[in-house]
Amino acid sequence: MKYAFILSITFYVCSCFYAIFGSYLIVNNENNKANRLFVLLTSSMAIWSFAYSIANSVPTAEENAFWRCMSVFGWGVFYSILLHFILVLTNTEERLNKRLMLVVLYLPAVINIILYAPFGYLAEKQYKVVQTDFGWIDKLPMDMGKLWINLYPIIFVIPSIILLIRWRRELEPHSLMKRQATIFLITVLFPFFVGGLTDILPDILGIEAFPKVAAIFITLPVTMLFLASKRYGVFLEKRKEVIIYRETEEVADSSRLRLFETAAAIFTIGALGSFFAGYFIAGGDLAHELSLALVVL
Repeated sequence: MKYAFILSITFYVCSCFYAIFGSYLIVNNENNKANRLFVLLTSSMAIWSFAYSIANSVPTAEENAFWRCMSVFGWGVFYSILLHFILVLTNTEERLNKRLMLVVLYLPAVINIILYAPFGYLAEKQYKVVQTDFGWIDKLPMDMGKLWINLYPIIFVIPSIILLIRWRRELEPHSLMKRQATIFLITVLFPFFVGGLTDILPDILGIEAFPKVAAIFITLPVTMLFLASKRYGVFLEKRKEVIIYRETEEVADSSRLRLFETAAAIFTIGALGSFFAGYFIAGGDLAHELSLALVVL
């Protein structure tokens, strides 16, 4: 069972990682469409990873099924947001009918939530889990519901990769943007290749299931985007610093806002640390530790 514990901790650390990245971008980057979509991406990944960390650590199959259903608010919308983000990043969105684009992008996400969210049409019926050394593993044979779960990421990832390849080809040779775009493309391909091997292929072939770890490896492209934005100001537009002379009262307001942002960051880290110590380390009750963390947050 130590492998199950390690996997649960890894998922939880990833969820904290995504949450902190998203919070940083909200404070430091411009409020434009690409940045907003990236924050939504990190938020969906945080939900996905957190739900998986709890699902893998709970003692009963019923609780596991519930938290797997909760994870649909992460994976069930992530791939739609990802393709939308890449459409904006590559300036492809401008050439599309926006209303039709939004329907095509987000209708599958709505279907996912209707089908697989807690109390959805399929919900817990879609999972038949057994306890293994790596935690709870889904053993349900392939059916239409499971087929859709596997098709959804494929339908959105393939166009995303094609758009990135075309966009990279159009960039100026030997430029900083092209180098960063190449790294981004590689970091996108790797986790989706690994995710296909661990999350999709076993279901299709009907072989012994593996832990679904795509949410862990997606940290690679997220980190790359974050570092490229922070170091070089590419992909995600940073907030521009403008030096102006302001009245004392305006300076005080700015300092107060920075103080509130710092306090919010401290409380966020405190809530994440409190839940980690209380639930994973001390083995406390899930409902109690989660409530305490939410109060602190």
